[in-house]
Formats: sequence, C-alpha cells, structure tokens
Amino acid sequence: MNTHLHETAARAHAAGLAVIPASTNGLKQPWPGGPSWDEYKTRRPTLDEINGWFAEPGYDGLGLVTGQVSGGLEMFELEGRAIAEGLVEKFAALLADHGLTDVWRRIVAGYLELTPTGGLHILYRVDGGEPRGNRKLAQRPTLEHELTEQQREVLASKPGKVFPSVLIETRGEGGFVIIAPSNGRTHPSGKTWTLAQGGLDTIATITEDERDALHIVAMMLDTMPAPAAPVAPARANRTADHHDVLRPGDDYNQRADWREILEPHGWRHVRNYGRARGWLRPGKTHGNSATTGTNDADNLYVFSSSTEFDTEEPYSKFAAYVLLEHGGDWSAATSALRALGYGGELPPPDPFAGLLLGDDAHPFGEAANQAAAPDTTTPSANDDEEGQGDAVEQPLTAEQAREIAFERAVEQELVKVKIREEAQRRARRQRAGTAARPPIITLDEFLSVPDDPVRYRVEGLWPAGGRVMLAAQFKAGKTTLVGNLVRSLVDSTPFLGRHQVEPFAGKVGILDDELDERMIRAWLREQGIENTSAAAVVSLRGRLSTFDILDPVVRSEWATALREAGITIVVLDCLAPILDALGLSEDKEAGRFLVAFDEMLKEAGVSEAVVVHHMGHSGERSRGASRLRDWPDVEWRLVREKSDDGETNPAAPRYFSAYGRDVEIPESLLAFDPVSRRLEIAGGSRKDEKDDRVLEEILDYLTLTPGASGRQITEAFTESPHGRDGVRAALARGVKSKAIRTGLGPRRATLHWAVEPATQPATTAEAGNFSAPRTESSAREDHDSRDPSDLILDVSAGQAQCASAREDQDRSRQTPTPVRGSAPDSPRTEPAGHSVSAPVRGQCADDGAVSAPVRPPLGGGAHWRTDSPPPATPPTKPRSKYGNLATCESCDEQMVILAAGQTRHPMCSPPAKPAPPPPTHEQTTLTEATP
Repeated sequence: MNTHLHETAARAHAAGLAVIPASTNGLKQPWPGGPSWDEYKTRRPTLDEINGWFAEPGYDGLGLVTGQVSGGLEMFELEGRAIAEGLVEKFAALLADHGLTDVWRRIVAGYLELTPTGGLHILYRVDGGEPRGNRKLAQRPTLEHELTEQQREVLASKPGKVFPSVLIETRGEGGFVIIAPSNGRTHPSGKTWTLAQGGLDTIATITEDERDALHIVAMMLDTMPAPAAPVAPARANRTADHHDVLRPGDDYNQRADWREILEPHGWRHVRNYGRARGWLRPGKTHGNSATTGTNDADNLYVFSSSTEFDTEEPYSKFAAYVLLEHGGDWSAATSALRALGYGGELPPPDPFAGLLLGDDAHPFGEAANQAAAPDTTTPSANDDEEGQGDAVEQPLTAEQAREIAFERAVEQELVKVKIREEAQRRARRQRAGTAARPPIITLDEFLSVPDDPVRYRVEGLWPAGGRVMLAAQFKAGKTTLVGNLVRSLVDSTPFLGRHQVEPFAGKVGILDDELDERMIRAWLREQGIENTSAAAVVSLRGRLSTFDILDPVVRSEWATALREAGITIVVLDCLAPILDALGLSEDKEAGRFLVAFDEMLKEAGVSEAVVVHHMGHSGERSRGASRLRDWPDVEWRLVREKSDDGETNPAAPRYFSAYGRDVEIPESLLAFDPVSRRLEIAGGSRKDEKDDRVLEEILDYLTLTPGASGRQITEAFTESPHGRDGVRAALARGVKSKAIRTGLGPRRATLHWAVEPATQPATTAEAGNFSAPRTESSAREDHDSRDPSDLILDVSAGQAQCASAREDQDRSRQTPTPVRGSAPDSPRTEPAGHSVSAPVRGQCADDGAVSAPVRPPLGGGAHWRTDSPPPATPPTKPRSKYGNLATCESCDEQMVILAAGQTRHPMCSPPAKPAPPPPTHEQTTLTEATP
C-alpha cells in the first residue's frame, strides 16, 4: 500500500473533495480500465471506495475532480514554459495594476504545488456563481524547435498554419487535475508533483467576480494571432475601374462599438481591465459574463453558457450583430448594414502615400519617374507673339509632391481631432447626467445670508458638512482608525479619547472594498459598538464593477440606495481599488472619480464623507495627483515611525495629525489597546519622542553628576550624535516636565538634578509603543517583575537629608505630581547642592533612620539598600559612558571626573561642621555633617 497516497486521499475526502486514482500510462488522466469516472463528476467517492483503491500498490498518483462536486473547486495552472519565459512577473504586474494582488496571494497561500515540468498548480474554490469549464486563458505560437513530427507534416501542406502552445489554463466543471504527491508512472518523466504551500484543508475560497477578474487578466497574456472572424458568404468584388469594394461586415467591424451592439440586448459594461472590458449578461446582478478587447481583433469572448453565444468562441462585432439582430442570418444582416450605409467602394490608392516617410523609390521621388503621374501637373503659360498661351502640363517636383502629401495628412488629422473633440463633448454631457445648473446669485443677495457658526462633527478635526481624506501609510492601521471613528460617530464617544463628537441624524455608511465580509464583521464587532443600528455596511470587495459611478445611471442608482437606507455620512475605505476597477490612474484621473463621488453624495443627501487613501511608499502624503489633496476640507494623516535604516517595524509607534480648513492638530502619538482595538492620543510628536530619548541620557548623566551646570551637560555630550541644540532642547524639556530640578549655584549658575523615577511623569518615549495604555496595576507589575539591578535603590544608611530638606520634601509629597507637559513649578532659589527634589548626600548630618532616594545610573554605579551589605569585592576603576568615576571626598557620592585633579562634585564645598538643629519627635539625633 502506498501509505502517503492513501493518507492524502483521506485528507482530500475529509476536505470535501472528490478524489480518484490517476492512470499509470503517463497521460495524466483518471485511471483507465476501471468504471467510468464520469459518475464522479456528480458524486464524491465514498471513504470505502477510496480505501479500496489505495489499499493496494496499484497506483502511483491521484487527482481531484474539479467543479461543483468538490465544492466549487477550480485549478489555475501556469505551464512550465510560462515560468521559464518570465510570464509570472508579467502576470504579477498586471494583477497589481488591476488591484488583484491580495486575491492572488490569498489563493497561492491556500494551495500551491509544483508540477514535474516546472509549472504551478493553484487550487481555489469559488463561492457561488456560474460554473466555468476547462479553459485555455493564454497561448502563444509554437516555436520551431517545439513542433512535433505531425505538426511539421501539416505545415508542409499548410505553410501558414499556426499551432498554439498553452501558457495558462484552468480546470473547472467536469475537469481533472493531478495533485501531490503523485509520482512515478503518473508522468512520462517519472518526476513528482510537490506541495509548495498550503494544503488540501486550507484551499482558499474566492468570489465569482474575483475568479473572473483573474481569468480576464490572464487572457491579456495571450499572444496568438487574432482568429479570422466569421464573415458573410458574399465575396468582395471590383467595380468597373477595378477598385476594391469594402464589405458591410468589414466596415461594421471597424466602425461599430460593443456598447451599441450589446447594451440594447440587456448586456452591461461593468468593469475595465486595461484595454479589456468586462460585460454582464442579462438577468445577472454582478460578476463578469464576457470580455472584449483582450486581443488585437477586439473579439467578444463569452464565459456564461446562459446566453445566445457559444462559450470560448471568439465573436467579431459583425458576428455578434448577425446573431443578436438577425438570428444568425448572414445575408439579412449584410443587407441591413448596407442599407445603414456600411460598406461601399474603397477609395483609390493615394499616389502621395509614403512621401512623408521620405520614400525615395516613390514615383515622385525622382524626376525620372515624374511621368508616371500625368494627372499631377500644374498649368504654365507659354507666351506667343499674340500674348496668349496654352496650358501646358508641367510635372511636379519631388518637393511639391511632398507639400501636397503634407496638406492631405493635415486635413485627415484635423478630421480626427474634430471627431475626438466631439466625442469628448458628448461623453461630458453623458457624465453630467441630469444635474441641475446652479443659479447665479448677486453678491449683495449672497452676503445677506448670515454665516453659521463653525461647527464640528468631530471637535477640532472634522468641520460639519466637510470632506475628509485619511491618508495612511502601508499597514499603519487605517482600518483600525476607521473602526474607531465609526464607533465614536454612532456612540457619541470622544474620538481618540479626546475629541468630542456632535450627534447627527441618520446613519454612517461604510463602503469597504479591501476586506471581505467576514473580516469586516470581526473587526467591527471587536470595536464594541453599542448603537449598531446607526451604521450600515456595504462590502464592495469582488463587486467593484457595480460601483461605476462615472456612469450617470449607476450613480443615480447608488444615490437612491444611500438615501433610502437613511445614510447621511459615508466612509469609503479605500480609494485605490475603485480607481483600478474603473481604469483611472491615480496621478491623472482621480479627480474624475471625486467629481462623480461628490455628485452622488449630493443627490443622496449625504453631507459629510471620509475617503481613505494610501500614502506613497517613500513619502507622507496622499499617493497620486495633487487633486487628491485639493479635494478634501481636511486631511488626516496616519504614519508609522521608521527606524534609522529607513525600515518600518510592525509594532512601531503610530502618529496622527490633521490639517485643513479651521483644523490644525499637530502630530500626536497613539496608544492602542489590542483587546478593544481602541486608539487614544497618548503623547507628542516624533520630535518630542526624540527629545525624550536624549533626556533619558541626560538623566543618566545627572545621576552620576548631580548638580551639573548646563554648560557641563552640553560639553559632556559633545561627541554624541544629538548635537548641542538637541541636548539643550531635551534639557529644557526635562525641566519643563519636572524630570529635572534646578537650583542656583556659584556665580548664579543654574545647576541640575535628576528627579527620582518614582515621581517623574511618564515621557513620550515611555508611551511610544503601539500597545495598550499603561495602568497603575500594569506599571506595578512591570516594576515588580524587573531584574533587581534595575530597581530603584536607596542611599546607604547614615546619609540623610537635613531637617529643612525633609520638611520641604514632606510638603512636596502632599502636592500631586504634575503630568508631562504641564507648566513647571514656580521659580525657587535653593542653595547649590541642596535641591529639595534631588537630595544629595554629604550635606547634612548622618541619620540612620532616614534615607534619600535618588535615580540610579543606567548600567552601573548602583547604590546599595540600607538593609543589604555592599558587595564583597567592589569594582575597580569604575567608569561610565561619560568618563571615569571617582568618589567625592565631600559627600562620598560617585562622580564623573570632569577635569584633572578633581576631588569633589562641582557643587560640594570643603568640609564644614555646622551645629546640628535641635531634634524633634519625628527626627533622630543628627550627627555632625560629614564633609
């Protein structure tokens, strides 16, 4: 028994697939000689049948029956020759151009296998829709070295014959595909089918529209010559002067448009795929039933079997006209077209053709050939003795002939320009629909209307009645931000935890074209929206062809639907896929969609809208034309911080800002709660965060060198990458946020001390992670779980504050600690080395009962707890990143040596022995101050 095959067959059966053995003759077919496999096109084999087949070692391979019997299973194959010729890269580029990259990635991740010839099999299921048969989507002419002997024999008798070689094909209803791990006699080479990604239980499911879109894009890679279109049996003839006659059918193929052929019979143009167009058959509401424009002949290819057309057969415009208008009667169709003015005598050859190309072989190119055109002459007067002359034919020179050819070409091009302008004028009128012309109002009447006070839908962010463009970087969390916005609008909760929302009448309509319905449902459910009846969702993914609002009829249909649903605010997420579906470029034609979008909103009675769009990969502005920035009243930006090497970290902090009419919200840090998926403003800008990182280093320095002046601090960071301005800005930020305390020193210098971490406000850097906001309990858990070396340590026993300092500190404990960004304390004068908030040892008498907490240095120089002995072997030659360390002879604190011969801190004075203050009931007896 082939255990591996048997296990794979069992997994396939469990996944709802119809699995049968493959033949051993190398033809990649269902097994021969057994019962007909046709019955398995409509029913799945039982598990007993499968066990019976694969219990014996009679087969080397197995395959799946595609179609409805396997739950709508289809197979998309890129042949080995297509892979070798680089077709995958071209296909990927086309998919990206048409917004199908995500669909492709989804199905490739679900099931991808390699074939023995180097090709690719991709399996997927189609959710509903009409079944599709086996199709050859893209082919190319067979190359000389690829011809078989039989094909060469045919070419000997038919030299013009072109044999196709398949590049991309599918298996659909009633099809069969070999799957991994088939090997051995299953393929002529004996090689193995190998599973590369996914599995039978992870096969992706896509919509009918997505499947049809993939097939249409693949058809664009076909390079076979256009097949001869069916024509009427009448043959071309010649008139008495031997000019060719243009047949009505040929003339119709050149002049007719597919819209005038198909739309009168209920067909609808639903989507553009580059030069190709997708069509929807009568009686169907979405999807693609046919395509035109996939080849140079602009033929019609019909997928659906529910129409008058045969599937997979190319139809010219004339052939489609014959079938739709005359029931297949070619003679009647030809007569009707002739009566309509199609066909007729072809114009005679232009004797001047080719002159503009500089063709020296032309009859007028040389004087010797001028006699070949006796009718192209100019009259000349030969004066006789009576003053009268006879008209004599003078041959044209080459230069004169070229001038005539040039004038004719200009006339022909002028006609084309006029035709183009008229076509554009008519197209504009069609796009305009039935919109009423706005009235003309005099200025006095216009200004007589009083101005309404500025109102905001979202306080400070979104003026009432305005348009918002949310520009977001790739994977920056725009969908999460949209979810937060919807929740704030319908539940009237502050947006981002700060901006109040004004209640409104009606509903919020979410038009989403990026996520499927399941994911939209999951993400909105996680928002915890309470007033769910105040929002409505439209999933456009796979149905974008129905949102062609450039068409006035479709635009009015959508406006009516929005109005009847009671929607007064629209959120469109996002713009790029719609532009792709409509064949509009972001850099030139996005404005056409926005104009149509505004007209739809006005007709629907929608006063406010948000449109989501992507930023460029390298910038922080909306991708595409500047029109995308001119259109909105306000532009919101959502960006993700980049690392020093320019790369982005998925967990990097996110920043939000808003600018526009009556809106100016500077960049702010966002905090994210992954449980509730809620966002809140949690800090300042990226510049603030950079200053906080420099501030952390300054605080480390001040821990080792308390009481340092601003000049000493700046000089200590001379070789750092922050620069003097960066250090000074961070120092000022530390003072303002109360992370650093100051006092006056000698010569009225301002001295600085680091405040102990327990009383420091949170900095932007500490809130910068794109994660849940910190709570008091989480902060306490973080503190308790840290390594002991990172905990706040106390000053050793016997080095206490003086009584006055302790009294000041007791008073400061009764005052709430200000949050970052609040105004600094009122100025106060303190003696050097005697800061209330940054106590220093050695300035007061010893007191074993009181200890002064200080900020420990980062990475070294730790102080030991009063209840712990010092280390057995103190480190020798202590050093920090700011320089060598030594012990101050006055206060016994460690210090950074700033100058040669330095023996004490700059703020420490020589030893003095002041009389101790009288003890109180709260104090123990103080000893003499230690120098």
